[in-house]
Amino acid sequence: MLEEVYEIMDNVTFKTVEEVLILSNGNPKEVVIPNYQRGYKWSVKDWNGRAEEPSALEKLLNDLNQSYENQNDYFLQGITVQERDSDVILIDGQQRVTSLYLLLWYLGGPDAIGNINLRYDIRKKSGEFLSKLKEIYWNNPNDFLLSEDDEQDVYYFKQAIYQIDKFFSEKEVVNKRNMEDYIKRHVKVIYVTVDTIEKAVRTFTMMNGAKATMLDEELVKAEILRRVSHPQLKNVTATASLEGGLELLRDICAEDWDTTVLRSRCAREWDRWLYWWNNPDVQDFFNVTTPMGLLLEYFFRRKNTDRKMRLTFDVFMKEFLSGTDGQALSSGAKHVFKQLRHLQKLFEDVYDNPVVYNLLGLALRSDESGEKFDIVNYFIENKCDEKALERYVKCKMAGATHREITGEEDAESLQNRQKEFVSNLEEPDVYGKHQQECYKFLTYLNTVEDNKLNRKVDFSIWRNKSLEHIFPKSKVYHKDENGELFRGDGSKCTEKEVEEIKNGDRKWLAREDIENQTENKLTEHCIGNLVLLYKNNNSEFGDKSFLEKKNVFFNVNDKDFRSRQLLHTISKFTCPEWRAKEIANYYHEVKTQLDKFYE
Repeated sequence: MLEEVYEIMDNVTFKTVEEVLILSNGNPKEVVIPNYQRGYKWSVKDWNGRAEEPSALEKLLNDLNQSYENQNDYFLQGITVQERDSDVILIDGQQRVTSLYLLLWYLGGPDAIGNINLRYDIRKKSGEFLSKLKEIYWNNPNDFLLSEDDEQDVYYFKQAIYQIDKFFSEKEVVNKRNMEDYIKRHVKVIYVTVDTIEKAVRTFTMMNGAKATMLDEELVKAEILRRVSHPQLKNVTATASLEGGLELLRDICAEDWDTTVLRSRCAREWDRWLYWWNNPDVQDFFNVTTPMGLLLEYFFRRKNTDRKMRLTFDVFMKEFLSGTDGQALSSGAKHVFKQLRHLQKLFEDVYDNPVVYNLLGLALRSDESGEKFDIVNYFIENKCDEKALERYVKCKMAGATHREITGEEDAESLQNRQKEFVSNLEEPDVYGKHQQECYKFLTYLNTVEDNKLNRKVDFSIWRNKSLEHIFPKSKVYHKDENGELFRGDGSKCTEKEVEEIKNGDRKWLAREDIENQTENKLTEHCIGNLVLLYKNNNSEFGDKSFLEKKNVFFNVNDKDFRSRQLLHTISKFTCPEWRAKEIANYYHEVKTQLDKFYE
């Protein structure tokens, strides 16, 4: 069975719709739909409860239109055929081919399908209907009115035409002739030829699936594995002796066995990469959703400096698998596979090292310039230099670009960003004004603590982060210019609260007491009174006092309190109390760090 699959894969090529349906000399092929095929059904609507779902044809039209607008090649899943001279017996792919035939006719009329002979052996009237299209245009919808007397195929052919017309009527900007040309030249299929019906059944099982399209990653994998196992012909010397013939046969068998083992090993290794990239934690960390993650894209971008060029199967083939002779086919694919293996190992090394993982995670989440590739690439190349990585992260936190960090641009711009970052964090009321800087810096402080323990940061907090006032802002009061008392959250103090303040209730703190601690007059909104929390834990704190918050923090029976894993945050709640003096001390602690942050 395995050998047969390899044989089938050697007969796999990629062909455009034009190449499938029209001979190279322009003469028509006879594309035959055998009588054992089921009828045409791609225009059938499905129902999800009471809601009408798009037909397979409508989904195809939508996909085609998107690729047409982006001017990308579009790949349909494989069709399986038997070739007999100029005839093509369509074993699998009837629905796709018929849909494309009807679409081409709608776009270009008889001119578009004149060189295409699609012969339906299923029912006589089906073939007659398709042939009649070569004589008429889609000018009068009345020619295609649905009738209860229509045979199944004819009924759904008409349904298909109406669905195509409805789709393009809503997209008046589409140039039909251009779309016709696009479909013929840029819509491609995996073209599988077999010589027996038994092989066709197995191929159908292997190639066919729930989706009509294949991703570029899947196409690349299939082509690399096909080329890896391509036979490498060697020059052999003819021999008349039995011993020489047996020796030659042993060599051929050994070479074939080695090729089979190699292909199997490569396939297993690729599947292992696929499994790694589909780990939800990996996908979340790198912020990817494609099956092979960043592997193929970064392999391409590390070798191609044209940032505007998008990786597609055709581009990958042109850039890395352009050999044609047998030796080049196999050796080129092996070389590419070896390089992919090396790059995958680099990704895994970066991900598995907790310190590098933590620094990279913070760099990616601090990035404001959309430089994901440059960041990941820098960390891969400098994964053994933690000092360089930490400097890179600190610069990214300040909003620096990759070129500024690596010295490719004027250093003055980088220095200005660093000064601004420090200055913003040292402001007496940073909360509400520079929250992004706070998020980055407080995440960094927690990351430092995790690095000391060689422990990975849980970066899910970045989507669920919040800033928490250690001493609640709603319990800090100040007087306005008219002498009225207001709380730190902006609300005017109630009569009861005013009475509590006048009576010296310890749950209240005067902003003036905090301001008197330093020359720049700190407030309850300075970095010295803020910590990082998970957002849902923030609501648990509310306006609780410091001691009440502390009790919540260290209630180990509450297993869902995730903020307990934030080591820097924990350190602030270990204090016996938290008032003006503690706020000032924490502020000076941070300021000391910031003053040396970019030395």
